[in-house]
Amino acid sequence: MRREILVPIMLGLCALALMLWAPQAGWFLRGFILGDNGNLNEIVVQNQSLRAELDTLSYLKGATGHLPRAYIPAMVYARYPGNAKNEILIAAGESQGVQVGQAVVILPFGATSTENNNPLLIGKVTEVSTDMAVVKTIFDAEWKSAVRIGSTGKEALLLGGNNPQLTLIEKKTSNIKESDIITNTSPDFPYGLIIGEIANVGLSADRLYEEASVRFSYGIGELQLVYVDTEFHRIGVTK
Repeated sequence: MRREILVPIMLGLCALALMLWAPQAGWFLRGFILGDNGNLNEIVVQNQSLRAELDTLSYLKGATGHLPRAYIPAMVYARYPGNAKNEILIAAGESQGVQVGQAVVILPFGATSTENNNPLLIGKVTEVSTDMAVVKTIFDAEWKSAVRIGSTGKEALLLGGNNPQLTLIEKKTSNIKESDIITNTSPDFPYGLIIGEIANVGLSADRLYEEASVRFSYGIGELQLVYVDTEFHRIGVTK
């Protein structure tokens, strides 16, 4: 075979092999052969973009499992150091069906689906744009919601803040203890969503009620994925 024919064939085979095993080098060699090196940067950028999108989709697939139609999974934007933990920004908005007032939850540690697990309430949507939303968390100082404690269903008021507290617990018949589960009873959110568990119990300043601190199984700054409940609507309230 003549050399002027053999050389292009060999270069073509090398380019094909590199495109399979080292895409960036392969495209570079292809561009060298065909004379279109000017498009190399654009090709590399497109490749990186597709890889990032695939990484995100793979994470969502593994983390969400099979979700009921009521829940929309949303990635949490990274938080910069020193940022207050009273709210988070999520990558879902009006385009995905998110509305102001909807409950935002996470799954218990190790869970991969909301179907057979009781989600944990972490906040509610307060602002919505096309593809993003702001979520006020229970760590906000203005947060107040009704809850029940443990199997006895003792009522209390959850006050948000850096260290959320339970207040107005009647001490006459109170038998709450550490590790009792705290669940939501506020009509603003689905009934029975888990909040956390009792950490420490003490008396209020006026000694008329008991109070308790709350222990959480997560850190608000560690959240990467949350779920927005788009099905629940409080009676008589338009969100």
